[in-house]
Amino acid sequence: MTPLEIVQITSPQINVSGAAFYFHPDTLARGQELGLRGFPFYFLGRGGLLGEVDAAAVTEAFGYFHASIIEAMWGREFGLTHTEVAREYLACGA
Repeated sequence: MTPLEIVQITSPQINVSGAAFYFHPDTLARGQELGLRGFPFYFLGRGGLLGEVDAAAVTEAFGYFHASIIEAMWGREFGLTHTEVAREYLACGA
């Protein structure tokens, strides 16, 4: 099996798994409570697992979002560290 075939077979299941909490109403509500509506909570929550790194590292890890989008999200000030947001986001997944 080629890497492309593996991606094609597994992507639908991975997408459904992630979306089960990424965009769940409870996750979105928690993000709003923290002042992180929608995509900022998603980007900082996922990227924050890398720690206090620069936007280039997050762009490389994500792989599928244009660098300018990640730079815009990563560079904004929300009053929490990236690591703190990641902890909150992981709690939503639990």
